[in-house]
Amino acid sequence: AQFDAHLARHAGDWRAYNNRGNAWRDLGELERALADYRRAAELHPRYALALGNSAVVLGDLGRVREARDTLRAALALVPDDAELH
Repeated sequence: AQFDAHLARHAGDWRAYNNRGNAWRDLGELERALADYRRAAELHPRYALALGNSAVVLGDLGRVREARDTLRAALALVPDDAELH
């Protein structure tokens, strides 16, 4: 509810979308998490963490090829990121 209230006032806050995606993922709401990660990446196209988080959720959903492609896109943004590797 706090994320919803914040995003109602600050719809462009890409970090809040990513963080709400983390909360959804923790709750097992993977499709909602993916939607928020994608929104974060849409708002900040160079935000590799949102793409990396999307890749994890896609893998959890069994969408392995899409996960791989998303992870590659994240690595293209930050090729030296150890966590993404």
